[in-house]
Amino acid sequence: MTKQTSKTFNRPALFSAITAAIALSAGSQLHADGLMLEEIVVTAQKRSENLQDVAASIAAIGSDALEDNAITNFKDITKLVPGLVMKQSGANDTSISLRGITYDRRSAQSSAVDVYWNGAVYAASSMFTSMFDVERLEVLRGPQGTLQGRTSPAGAIILHTAKPHFDGVEGQVKTTISDSGEQLGEFGINLPVTDQLAVRLAGIYSTNEGQGNKSYFTGEEDKGEAKGARISVAYEPTDDFDALAVFERVTSNTSDTSQVAGDGIYGTFSLKDKVGLKQSQHEVDMETEISTLTLNYRGIENHEVTSISSYNSLNLSEWDDRDPTAKDFGVGIAMNPENNSKQFTQELRIASTEEQWWEYTAGIYYSNLNIHSVTDVNYGGIDTNISTDITKEDFGYFNHNRIDLSDVSELQIGLRYNRSRRDSTNTFAVPAFGIAWDMASDDNYVGDGFTGGAKYIHYVTEDVMAYASVDVSYRPGGSNINPDVTLPSQSEGYTFNEEDTLAFELGFKSTLLDGRMQLNGAFYYQLMDEYQDYVKGIQVAGSADNPTATKAVPLVANTDAISIGAELEATGLITENWRAGILLAYNDFTFADGETGYCNIEGADLNALGTWVSTCDVSGNRVGENPNWNASINSDYTLPLDDVDLFLRGTYTFTGASFATDLGDSVNKAGAHSVLDIFAGVRSQDSDWEVSLWAKNLLDKVAETEKLTTESNGYREVKTIAERSVGASLRYNFSL
Repeated sequence: MTKQTSKTFNRPALFSAITAAIALSAGSQLHADGLMLEEIVVTAQKRSENLQDVAASIAAIGSDALEDNAITNFKDITKLVPGLVMKQSGANDTSISLRGITYDRRSAQSSAVDVYWNGAVYAASSMFTSMFDVERLEVLRGPQGTLQGRTSPAGAIILHTAKPHFDGVEGQVKTTISDSGEQLGEFGINLPVTDQLAVRLAGIYSTNEGQGNKSYFTGEEDKGEAKGARISVAYEPTDDFDALAVFERVTSNTSDTSQVAGDGIYGTFSLKDKVGLKQSQHEVDMETEISTLTLNYRGIENHEVTSISSYNSLNLSEWDDRDPTAKDFGVGIAMNPENNSKQFTQELRIASTEEQWWEYTAGIYYSNLNIHSVTDVNYGGIDTNISTDITKEDFGYFNHNRIDLSDVSELQIGLRYNRSRRDSTNTFAVPAFGIAWDMASDDNYVGDGFTGGAKYIHYVTEDVMAYASVDVSYRPGGSNINPDVTLPSQSEGYTFNEEDTLAFELGFKSTLLDGRMQLNGAFYYQLMDEYQDYVKGIQVAGSADNPTATKAVPLVANTDAISIGAELEATGLITENWRAGILLAYNDFTFADGETGYCNIEGADLNALGTWVSTCDVSGNRVGENPNWNASINSDYTLPLDDVDLFLRGTYTFTGASFATDLGDSVNKAGAHSVLDIFAGVRSQDSDWEVSLWAKNLLDKVAETEKLTTESNGYREVKTIAERSVGASLRYNFSL
């Protein structure tokens, strides 16, 4: 037994073969010759590698897995990645968390989980809009402190779109319909122009009925529409150079109303009623564009130079009735934000390609983000306005090394220097009274620091690898911007500090039973110094003359916290045609001992406390609203016939109880729930076509995804899992 046999998968001698295999193998549990699981190839560490040889907790989901589970929405990949929590209760109300660490796009934080599109940083809200013609998704769990474009404390999600190739004209068309109002059409076509130039075109059009809610007052129902197109151009004039340019444009518009439950003046509403009490629907129009240019040059001996340039923009306009329980019916509390952002990123790196005892990657990263937003808020006929302009620059200089210590052990060391610079101007105004002042301006903010990590890898046998790692990550500080906080005294010191992460991880990866089974696991312990805690409903002073805590607003504050957890994944072939897998994730994320943080104490005399926001001792309290336990069990069986294959597939997901801190020390609990999805169909044995029928949430479970505490008129706002939907999908592959 030698290390060389196992590590052959990730050596440059096989780079071209592995790259060609990515489209076929990444993320899909296809049956290889005999009873062996197919190799899964990822590029999480900027190299093409067998997933089983990467010393990190990674989930890879290929196009086949997305199709098999009828996943057409970005947030639904959580069914295949326990521990990943993605919530979307509106087109512009999204959050992503891994290992309990949450990022909410409505906050002023940097992402806890960064999202990448073909290697370039992208806005998470844009990814939620649509997902089509995908090659694979990689979910990297744990701090990213070296190789990714940005440092993030919880992980990263990397999406790779399907690329052009030179092997002939081929493509795919897909359509999906369901009784829940979903209608989707998608296509992708590959067009070789010459033996050096190829083009791929892709597009999508979809309509849906959102969460299925309707307005009690108007009868209007949720609805949404999205359409997008992409063009990808590949150019390979020589063996030493290749280029890939990709451009995508997506537009979407949605109308929805927040669901409520309870017994009040308008009657009794249960979770199944899907009723909302907003006077007008929440409307969002969004337009996103992104372009990337990737250049690879191999003309330097035993080295490859890669450049990734990107430019993306987001234009968003929104109308939101901020009175979900009709507390102030007829008065009118509405928000009309417009948000325009533009971002340019550039990464340039060089990597050794010859198999040696020392391999390395080094590079630089730069991004420039400009945001302009204007939010008009109307309180009972009085217009207020917040205008925000932010310019943010990020610089990174990184180096990653892989050193062979022996035939069976390896050391990886990475170091990165990060520097962030931000200028921001925030102005609050009440035009009717001629009032205007600057809020929370922090011009010329500069933050910098070193991050990175070290991993020790040991091959116990040819097919069993164990690793230990320590990683450091950080997020820059920022400023809270909230239209509900309007007092000049409140805006003083209205900032939050930088966050530092120190994480330890022990893990293993194994291929057992002569390749029929893979068993992977990881245990982690993560210390968060000055964790940027985004709390959605904190009591703040109502006015300068009334320092009593009367308004609940979302704020970001710094509080030390600890995340502890474990992940386990087992996948195997029971027979040649029967595959099964189980994935488990456990996380316990709590505030450190002796910590004081924001909390809800309604009616507190804030003047006596000498503050404008309520705080209390949060030692040992849970952080956020994510459950401790998540699990997914999946199985598929294929029955070969003379000309076609019949298949039956099922996915069972379990989500543990989640908690939300309410007033004082009380806690509201959203109970655990489970969902069963079933798929059955027929496909050609050459996989040229497939027809499937499916039922998501087959047992029609009803459950809340999180507990919201705001209540008035006898009602409270609720967020629930999607009700049962039954549908059909058709896929057709063609080639000329």
